[in-house]
Amino acid sequence: MQIKTIKSLDGVSFKYAYQDAATDKPCLVLIIPFGLELELARTFFEHFAHKYQVLCWEARLILADKSRAVQKHELSVENHVSDLIQIMSDRNIDKASLVGFCSGAGIALAAVNQYSNRFQQLILSNGEYTLLNDNACTTQFGSDIDKLLPMAAESEDTANFILSRIPLKQQENIPNGVHMPFSQTHFFWRYAINYLAYRQTEFVELAKQVEHRTMLIAGEKDQQTNVASTQRIKELITNSEIRVLTGEDHYGILRPGSSTLQCIEHFLEEANI
Repeated sequence: MQIKTIKSLDGVSFKYAYQDAATDKPCLVLIIPFGLELELARTFFEHFAHKYQVLCWEARLILADKSRAVQKHELSVENHVSDLIQIMSDRNIDKASLVGFCSGAGIALAAVNQYSNRFQQLILSNGEYTLLNDNACTTQFGSDIDKLLPMAAESEDTANFILSRIPLKQQENIPNGVHMPFSQTHFFWRYAINYLAYRQTEFVELAKQVEHRTMLIAGEKDQQTNVASTQRIKELITNSEIRVLTGEDHYGILRPGSSTLQCIEHFLEEANI
């Protein structure tokens, strides 16, 4: 896995990872959640690099240096989608299969709506679709986050006050690094304002327009997102199937040899991609 820094169309520097693979291999793009470092994608790269050109990028600005002033409009869903297209163009990739994990699933839905001809297969793993008006589709975690982040977005001082009162303990079997947005005040504030932009997106409407062959994955033990929200989105995508993985939590896609990775591999192989 190699790392490169490029500039977005609006002049924002951001990093992406790529595998130095043969150009005749099909491309597979992973969209990781906001505020995670590229290192967390390494397991995915190692699992798929034998057969695919794998790409992934680190969401813009959330983890940037504290001295970098961030404007709210810079963290729009449209800009995240533009960054995806930018890394594909930088690697001279015309088409790719797309894997969106957690909030990355929402960005994947937005991307295939805006750039339908650039993508082949669509995989949505443990997606966060902010279906906050449906109690069955909202976990306790999701509800708590939706109460905290709008307050944290008000200012860095407010974000600092809230963050100082959130008990953060490394939970057993949770991959290191998933709490990065909660590790520093400026990360947390940017994460919060990004969430507000993300929450405004109508993922139900985006799902209705998807025509790509799609697989949705849910973990039976996922406490961040749930099966009901995944099933709701699945019902809106015509050419789709769902896999509910027994014993899997939210983070299977980050773990070597997981059922999630095997499920993704099988889905791609079925299409000879």
